Amino acid sequence: MRNMAVSAQWILLLVRGLVSGESAQRERYADTVVDLVGSYSRAEVITLAGVISAVAAVEEDMDALEAELSALLNLGGSGFLRTEHLACLEQIDRAHTPGVLLEYVDDLLDPG
Repeated sequence: MRNMAVSAQWILLLVRGLVSGESAQRERYADTVVDLVGSYSRAEVITLAGVISAVAAVEEDMDALEAELSALLNLGGSGFLRTEHLACLEQIDRAHTPGVLLEYVDDLLDPG
């Protein structure tokens, strides 16, 4: 259930920050997604998760990747996400990603 309304402008602001060319911005906005996790509708959760999983798939900054994966784990707690919404995570370069972050990826892709 939504606790408060999230405006379309706010969702667009989040998406713009999540796809920023600057890793510090991506990290900050991923953290902001977590701060508002109880406020999103099903459609907003799915939209944000799709954007974040695509960004995470090509992320080169490990601090930003950790924030992105944390955001996805928190969004997953909404009950709205399915594995297919996170399919981009399968493209993460496992050879160059720290093991603890790979554990997050595996948890997201195989929540069972």
